[in-house]
Formats: sequence, structure tokens, C-alpha cells
Amino acid sequence: MSDVFTLGPTRINELRIGYNRNANGFPVDLPPAPGPTDTFGNYNINDISLFIGPQLLFPQEGTDNVYQVSENFSWSLGSHTIKMGADYRNIIAGSLFLPRGRAEYTYADLDEFVRDRFPSVVAIRGVGTGFFAQNRTAMFGYFQDNWQVHPHLTLDLGLRYEYTQVARDTALQDLNALSNVESIRDEVFTPQLLSSLGVAPDSPLLGAKIFDSLPPAHQSALLNHVGESLIFRQPHADRNNWAPRFGFAWDLFGTHKTSLRGGLGMAHDVIFGNLPLLMLPPQIQAENRETNACAISPSPGWCALVGTGGDALSADIRHSTVGFLAGGGLLTSLPPTTFTETYVAAPVGG
Repeated sequence: MSDVFTLGPTRINELRIGYNRNANGFPVDLPPAPGPTDTFGNYNINDISLFIGPQLLFPQEGTDNVYQVSENFSWSLGSHTIKMGADYRNIIAGSLFLPRGRAEYTYADLDEFVRDRFPSVVAIRGVGTGFFAQNRTAMFGYFQDNWQVHPHLTLDLGLRYEYTQVARDTALQDLNALSNVESIRDEVFTPQLLSSLGVAPDSPLLGAKIFDSLPPAHQSALLNHVGESLIFRQPHADRNNWAPRFGFAWDLFGTHKTSLRGGLGMAHDVIFGNLPLLMLPPQIQAENRETNACAISPSPGWCALVGTGGDALSADIRHSTVGFLAGGGLLTSLPPTTFTETYVAAPVGG
């Protein structure tokens, strides 16, 4: 809805109110799952370039609702034409997308696939929730002076301000504070950390500083790229997004036939919604793979052949013992201890 009305011979006001809704969905029609697995995944066989399964990123869906109010005012003052306005938007948007939620399995060759061995190239399954709310508000304002400084020269001088909140569920990043490192130099090997690395908890490394165990080149790289500490927190919206504008139009010869025009300005981007959507903390969304699948309860049936601290890639997983898909593939289990234990949360983060 738009209402344009004249306040006088030199003033015009425009008020706009709008609502826009966009809904989209990409469902998949899946065949029955192979063996006792719970869903039909994506199965890739490298040596014969065979890809079985629907589009990897499906299913997904989302709905965007945008409520908008904008106001623009123009005022002619002799050689000046003043324009100013403001725009307010309330964005309510939600999406459902769990990367690799149906699992992705890539086998080196056909023999590996038909023998139902553990996929030696890729075996990943996204677990947790796929919901993400991108609710946010945005506000914009501008002021512009179209100034005819000379019959043959006009200048455009303007300034714009932009403010856009970060998506609502970006606040979930605060959960990553579980993995904060207050001092890179003083962090030590703990029994939990050693166990997560497959090292005996009573190793001589127990209590030693992790930083001191690194080569000098790694120490330097760590300090240069991370700093003295590693602190996780949610990002915040910029509040200083001022954007100046400048333009000109010059009638070169005063004949109204040849003109030179130019201009420049500054623009600001917003945090793309897909960035936080694809980086939810492991307490909300994670990836199961050979390194952690057997440490989660419940665990797949083939884990009985791996053993504590064993390697799934070298275990005797095949159709004549307990096959990978016959043993359930990768399950949808998300460790509840990701809320309390750093060494559980860190390995399953996507």
C-alpha cells in the first residue's frame, strides 16, 4: 500500500506499508531404506562414478515474512532539492535444513559397497535439529541534497545509515562458551582430553602444557591466528554503518547535449543467514562419523566389531560379520553430554 500526497507546491510525502510472504519447500520421495537403516541416504561409488540417492541437500523448507513501513519526503528549496526517508522492516523467517541429515556414504569401489564394508572415503551423518529462526529487524535512514551549484553543474550529496540485527538463533553460539580457552599457553592435558585423543589417561602428558608440546612453528601460527585466548560468543550487529554518497552531473559545453556524470558511495552487507545456520553449536547440531559413532549411545550394531578405541576403517565390518548398513549405518544419536563436556562437544561439531 502506498500513499503519495502533496503538502504544498514544494513538498511531497510518500508513505508505504507492505507485507511479503515467501514459502518454499524441497521434499524428497524416498524409497524404502536399505537394511535396518532408518532412511535412504546418498551412496557414492567412486571407481564407477555411480551416485545413488536424491539431491544431497534435500529435504529442506523455509518461510519468510517481511513487514515493512517506509517514509520518504522531498522538499524543493531553490537550487536545492532535499530528500530524506526511513525504512523499517520486521523479518520473521524460519527454515528446516539439517546438512547430511539422511547421511552421505562414499565408497572407494564397488567391491567395498557390495560387501557392506565401512565406507572408506566418506561416512557422515548430520544429527540434531535442522530448525533455525532468522527473525530480525532492520532500520534504514537517508538524507540527500541535490544541489544545482551552477546552471551547468549539479552535485548529489547524501548520507545513509543502516542497521540490521543478526538472526535470532545466532544467540545459540553462546553455547560454544563450553569450549573457551582462557589461556592458550597454560591449557594442560587432562584425563578427559587424553581419552578423547585415544591416549591413556595416565600418560606422561597428563598435566603438561599443550602449548609446550607443539613445535615452535605451530606455536607461532597458533598465537598469530588465534591469539592468547580462544573465547566463543555470539556475533553482534554493527551499529556504525554510515554510508556517504557523492555524485555529479556536468554539462560540459553548456549546450545540454554533452554531459559528464560520476559518483561514488559506500555500502554495507549483512551477516548472510546461511553462515550461522550451517554453524550451529554441537549441542544443537552435530555430525556423526567413524571417530565418534561408537562412543554414542545407542551405537550402531557394527560397533561390536570395532571395540573400545578401535578404528572402524580397519575393523572386520562386512556382510558376513555385521555389515555397515546391515548394522544400522550411522544413527541419529546426539550425545546429551555435549551440553556439559567439552571433549564430547568438540569432536562432533560440524
